[in-house]
Amino acid sequence: MNRLITYPGAIPLDTDLLYTNKYAMIGLGWLAQACLGTSTVVDGFTCIQQAAPNLTVQLTAGAIYTYTSTDASAYGSLALDTTHSLVKQGLLLDTVNLACAAPGTSGQSINYLIQVQFSETDGGSTVLPYYNAANPSVAYSGPGGAGTSNFTVRQGGVAYSAKAGTAAATGSQVTPTPDAGYTGLFVVTVAFGQTQILNSNITQYAAAPFLFAKLGTIPQLIQNQTVTAFADSGTANALVITPLPAVSAYSAYQRFTIKKSAAANTTTTPTLNVSGLGAKTLVRADGTALVAGDLPASCVFDAVYDGTSFRVVSGGLPQSVINIVNNKPLFGLVALPATTFNVAGGGVSVTVSTYGTVTNNFSTSTFSSGILTIGTGEDGWYLISGWLGTNLAVPGTSSTLNPYGWVQAIGLSTDGGSTYPSVGGSSNGGNGGMVTGPFSAGSVVRKLNVGDKVLQSFAQNSSQTQNSPCGFSVIFLGK
Repeated sequence: MNRLITYPGAIPLDTDLLYTNKYAMIGLGWLAQACLGTSTVVDGFTCIQQAAPNLTVQLTAGAIYTYTSTDASAYGSLALDTTHSLVKQGLLLDTVNLACAAPGTSGQSINYLIQVQFSETDGGSTVLPYYNAANPSVAYSGPGGAGTSNFTVRQGGVAYSAKAGTAAATGSQVTPTPDAGYTGLFVVTVAFGQTQILNSNITQYAAAPFLFAKLGTIPQLIQNQTVTAFADSGTANALVITPLPAVSAYSAYQRFTIKKSAAANTTTTPTLNVSGLGAKTLVRADGTALVAGDLPASCVFDAVYDGTSFRVVSGGLPQSVINIVNNKPLFGLVALPATTFNVAGGGVSVTVSTYGTVTNNFSTSTFSSGILTIGTGEDGWYLISGWLGTNLAVPGTSSTLNPYGWVQAIGLSTDGGSTYPSVGGSSNGGNGGMVTGPFSAGSVVRKLNVGDKVLQSFAQNSSQTQNSPCGFSVIFLGK
């Protein structure tokens, strides 16, 4: 930043003061540019109703910062300078009133755009005393004694207006775009027959470039994640966040912390739309597709843009993990009969077809008549378990039964249900006399493909009919 040098005894020149002002302006302009950039920024303005509401609004004091030429016209005896540019400040120091008339047609409304523009004008017109060389004791009034006035201040101010849109049926009216050189700040909506404008009729213009934060508040904004953490306002499979300030474009490695809406995703291709820039698919951290329930209701997760999709890099645990934490059945199916199941003895194999309680967390896989059929997108490795609790007490008596033996099996069909070869099972044997009887269980890990079918069957090898609770589960482990 330049500073003017003067010397004792040197004759002062008018340019001494002009350059002092100009150098200070240039220094401040470049400092503002370093902090704000070269895009127009506004600060302080508000638009509010009148104390006694009518069809005018108040635009309160504020500032506008605009990148423009150093001097578009001569500054005193200094020539204009349109070669160089810098950020200049325009101030509106006092509140102004803007009229917004109601439309004249019933059923219509109109939107007014409150817009501002940096304005630089010369003002403070004054008749100045000038040096009179012929008679130094008597000053000239104005240049050469002509009595004409001169401007004494180059004013950086704010031009403002309420730009009317086109009246249209209420709800279909459109806000006008800012005039060339102007910046939109607020929208005022007025309906037919309206006689008062209230604050509820005034909204901030979507593209208004208000200064988001002051220097002293930045640490707190970082601590509070104000500019990076947002609540989802979309649906289960179409997430929406609206950062403030708005994101102008997607860029690789943008990261947002998001609180999901009150609904888990039900598809493998949920999307995220940021600042209305367009929906992008959400995927897992490794780029593979999500599964239904990976983003549970109200979960908090981080999403990073990779240039094509948003990758869920933290939070949003798979539903199987979430269910463990919440003590819910894992992703998959758990089937339990509400009462005991009857099977005749003599080694006859019986397939369980009716279960009283079924918890099915699958999205595309189906469970019908005791048979689970793996659906699209839900193939993978599963833990398949079956269990059987034998009841050997004779109803209504204290009698016990003879020694017995149970055999249970899990059948897996890969041919559409024509055959169900056993992929795992267990047997149990011992003496009767227990109210609940011994417990038999078995588990096996298998790869299940789309269309595979799983069922439970068991047999009683002893000679008598038994009443026994049984159940099985098919738990997803991973792809």
